[in-house]
Amino acid sequence: FGEHLLQDNKIICIVESEKTAFIAASVYPQFNWLATGGANKLTDEKIEVLFNRKIYYLNDADKAGKENSTIKKLRAYKQDFEVIDLFPDRTDGYDLADAIIEGLRPEIISKDKLKDESLLVPFYKPVFKFDKETDKRTIGDVIINYRAWTELLLSFGFRRFDLENMEYVFVKIDKQVIAEVTITQIQDFFINYLNQLPAQLPDGVFREMLLDKFYKNPAHYFCESRLSLLKNETIFQFNKDTKEAAFIYFNNGFVKVNKEGWKLFDYTQLSGYIWKNQIIDREFSHVDLGELGGDNMPYFAKFMFQISGRNMERLTALCSIIGYNLHSYFETKLKATVLTDSSISEDAEGRTGKTLLTKCFEKIKRYIEIPGKEFDPSEKYKYSKCALDTQIVHINDAKQYFNFEVLYNDITEGITVDKKNKHPFNIRVKIILSTNKTVKIDGASSKDRSIEFELADHYNEKYSPKDEFEHWFFTDWNKEEWNLFDNFMMYCLNVYFNFSLIQPKELNLSKRKLLDHTCQEFVEFMAGETIKFGERYDRKEMHDRFLNAYPDMKDDKYRKQLKVFTNWLVMYSEYTEGFAKLRRDKDLLRTNNTNWIVFRSA
Repeated sequence: FGEHLLQDNKIICIVESEKTAFIAASVYPQFNWLATGGANKLTDEKIEVLFNRKIYYLNDADKAGKENSTIKKLRAYKQDFEVIDLFPDRTDGYDLADAIIEGLRPEIISKDKLKDESLLVPFYKPVFKFDKETDKRTIGDVIINYRAWTELLLSFGFRRFDLENMEYVFVKIDKQVIAEVTITQIQDFFINYLNQLPAQLPDGVFREMLLDKFYKNPAHYFCESRLSLLKNETIFQFNKDTKEAAFIYFNNGFVKVNKEGWKLFDYTQLSGYIWKNQIIDREFSHVDLGELGGDNMPYFAKFMFQISGRNMERLTALCSIIGYNLHSYFETKLKATVLTDSSISEDAEGRTGKTLLTKCFEKIKRYIEIPGKEFDPSEKYKYSKCALDTQIVHINDAKQYFNFEVLYNDITEGITVDKKNKHPFNIRVKIILSTNKTVKIDGASSKDRSIEFELADHYNEKYSPKDEFEHWFFTDWNKEEWNLFDNFMMYCLNVYFNFSLIQPKELNLSKRKLLDHTCQEFVEFMAGETIKFGERYDRKEMHDRFLNAYPDMKDDKYRKQLKVFTNWLVMYSEYTEGFAKLRRDKDLLRTNNTNWIVFRSA
């Protein structure tokens, strides 16, 4: 298709589809456009028109487009052709016409031309010497033009990336993707580039002469002071999540999630830069999950359904919590996620699935886990494991009686990452706290900065997710299950965008908090009391009856105090259904040397 329009002075571009040839001809008139009609449709009769011509074969982005009989036939007939893969990261059949329709204009350029253009401004200058015996001038050495050499490194994408406090690192930019690199990696890249050059270069210089120049004294060229000149001309503008959308990055493109759903886009449509290690090493393809439920749920969704107490409302709330933590947007009311168990037991056994649940973040975002037993809020280096790109911090298995207030500033303002012998820097992260016990969250400030989810006691030390699903999560998954998992994470983001954070219904949270932060004896004592709302009770008299009922308490320096007993009464009012929380200024009274307490209805 298109043979009748061939012009002698133009390179021929071959594509599969007639539609692609037709559309591309209007956008790239500098080329002749021919279509074979399919990946394997170049016949012996058709190929004659290509003889003695320069040919570019633009393959479709799928296996058939990259490995087909058309390429084999061009090779068999020894044609002067080059395969140009415009979309090497895609495998979904995407072609040039699709890109043009989406408003893109990929550059069609030969690899050989790219290599030649890098030497249009040489970074070296030959030094000639005169041989008296032969009466000839020969090249004795080469001088490196440092400015031109720096420009060459800049053309490869190497840059200085400035941090806070006058610190910086070196990076390499590939399209919209930034990767942190070391000086040694820059050196290795450049030496490899030299090895790819022709043996003889312009001005009579040989490749080996350049290699010898850099091999003799690599530290002279690849040093921090010289490479610090790789300054970026503009400020790096990173692609970030917005109030209405989140972006998740995969090998074959990025997924944009909002209220309407989620969709995969090519990286050429990304408006800002991203870090390379933000890219998930998986291919993504869209799956319509519809309404969750039934046997078609992804494995991870089924697991979340079980730890939600097999309750769809609680599952939806948990999905919103997952989505909130995956949304790296911080100009909003920020909360820490607190995960705990629902089982009422004096022993904190765990094994309910908290750690497995939080592993989902590690598979999608830059996630750091800090053992709770090692986390000391007063310690300078408590967040030293974090990096510039860390997005989620999980304090796993926090100590009993963890003081939630120490996280206030970290939740709302960000964390300070202090590493030994390094300048500290600040980053914004979502914080997750998990514990086998409950966390005491008192007052409006703490409640405003937290959302709690208790895991149902479906799993335990005798029955694990592996027992139920008969495989290890993540490690035993095939590509299809990974893709279902990725789509389910996008679904959780979509739930969050549509419903914001949903407060989950309690299972046993209030009962466990009362038990964890008072004692079993107190809970038993109050269960035997007949409380009438609005009546005054003598706190001292109640306390004496409590100590008489449990004489061992009299030997406990802490529990025998009236002040402690009063605090327990306040907790009882807060965590008992039907009671309004006691107000110390109105419900805890003192008249005629008597300490009164008044319980009120919620």
